[in-house]
Amino acid sequence: LTSFITEETDPDPNEEIPPEILLAALPEPDRAIMKTISDTYTDQYETLPAQVQDPSSWKLYEMFCHFSGLPIAIGEVHYR
Repeated sequence: LTSFITEETDPDPNEEIPPEILLAALPEPDRAIMKTISDTYTDQYETLPAQVQDPSSWKLYEMFCHFSGLPIAIGEVHYR
């Protein structure tokens, strides 16, 4: 697979912004955001499992395990 976005043709406009600022700018998942997504992407949204459509099931992970690739929750014990 190849990426459609390349450094030469379409650089990431957020590349220079520190990750902490980008994470702080993300809204908390709620019904209004899910409604916007469902209105914008109706056909795709309808195919999502119920737990994905429920905003209380969403979590933001900042770290992933190098070995398993699984997310590491904030405060969860892990090897560095």
